[in-house]
Amino acid sequence: MNKYSSAKQILIIEDDSDLVRTLTAIMENSGFSVDVAFSGKEAKNLLKRSPPDLILLDIKLPDVDGLSLMEEIKEKLTETAIIVITGHSFLDNAIRALRSGASDFFIKPVDLKALKKATDRCLEEQEKALENKRLYQEVADQNIQLEKMMKKIKGLNEELSGAYIETIKSLAEALEARDSYTKSHSDIVADYAKRIAEKMGLPFYEIKKIIQSALLHDLGKMAMPDGILNKPGPLNEKEWEEVRKHPEKSEEILKHLTFITFLPIIRHHHERFDGTGYPDKLSGEKIPLGARILAVADSFEAMTRDRSYRKALSKERAIEEIKRCSGSQFDPKVVMAFLEVLKETKEGVEAVHRR
Repeated sequence: MNKYSSAKQILIIEDDSDLVRTLTAIMENSGFSVDVAFSGKEAKNLLKRSPPDLILLDIKLPDVDGLSLMEEIKEKLTETAIIVITGHSFLDNAIRALRSGASDFFIKPVDLKALKKATDRCLEEQEKALENKRLYQEVADQNIQLEKMMKKIKGLNEELSGAYIETIKSLAEALEARDSYTKSHSDIVADYAKRIAEKMGLPFYEIKKIIQSALLHDLGKMAMPDGILNKPGPLNEKEWEEVRKHPEKSEEILKHLTFITFLPIIRHHHERFDGTGYPDKLSGEKIPLGARILAVADSFEAMTRDRSYRKALSKERAIEEIKRCSGSQFDPKVVMAFLEVLKETKEGVEAVHRR
């Protein structure tokens, strides 16, 4: 009974008719299909018609050197197993045969049981090799398909990213239409926040989220009445209560945009390091790092900008205020990084050292 995945074809190249009959009977009884060639010429004709899975080859043939024939066959049929049979026990022949790709080497009179075992072993190894080759090709084909899918996904992501950027721009422009202070303020805060994050060694994707948060951190002010947003004088307590809602309003506006991943930064950018901020009274490292960075950048830019109800603080005075609030309102590590950022600009160096 044939135990292999498909019917195996055996080619016997042998000029000894008695041995041919014996080998044919053994192989056919094992379920193999057998062809016979009594010369090199007959073998070549059969090989053109149907490449076998295994060849039993006598190296002494009437019309050709068997080893030369084997080398010729191996050049064309690399996956065909060849077992060499010879009536001469010359070591050189065995070495040449094995170096040329023979799977085994038998000397006449042939041990038929050993030959049958060798045949089975060769065919089993061949099956494994073919299966490995099939699996390798299957994986290679899947990798090609995966690469195509990844390119498609990349294209879709680029399209989504483009739409995302346009959404960000539209939201920022909508806020600017109501409050020109907020737009320029957000741009400058984003620049400060980016430089602080870089100074602290944050990875690119985190820096990107912080920049985007800075551009949209005041978006909730769109829900505020114009009377509060553009009031020319100081706000009363009730109006401040309304202002303090803007981080949550910003989150509410943006939460339906599923591709936005920085909502916690926006929600918590008015938390204080000592836990007395809003909206959730988070403290210390419970406040997202991006929000702690944004808090410093936002506060410094706000203090150094004129508003309708007050004049801007000098950079020196604003730096002193940032330092004073380090550990209470602001994360000391963020303050340290921010002061280093300021030292990298001429104005910042002068302002820091004056204090």
